[in-house]
Amino acid sequence: MATIRQEINILDITVAAFPAGGTSNERVQLDTTRYGITATYYFEAVAKGVSAKTVALNRVSAGTNDATITTDTSNVNKRYRSTAFTPPAGQTEYNIEDVSGGTSIIAARIIII
Repeated sequence: MATIRQEINILDITVAAFPAGGTSNERVQLDTTRYGITATYYFEAVAKGVSAKTVALNRVSAGTNDATITTDTSNVNKRYRSTAFTPPAGQTEYNIEDVSGGTSIIAARIIII
């Protein structure tokens, strides 16, 4: 059986040096009614930090983070994927939050499998 992968791109330009807790202006909407009941959701980002930095998938309406990734200390761009998360049912608007501040983020997306 084939696996279907859907990406919802949030950010595809380099954003550097958000203040701690700063959020991106880019917003996307995830509508869980468009995917099967067995869908699995991940947050993925390409980022780097000179120390361990945390980047989150921020639920705009609630101001809460549904998924996070933490960079390593190599200061090299790498792809990071969160553990699976469960979004609220229906339509949810997301943006990116630089929890730690000072992270360089090149790309961010929601992955649906």
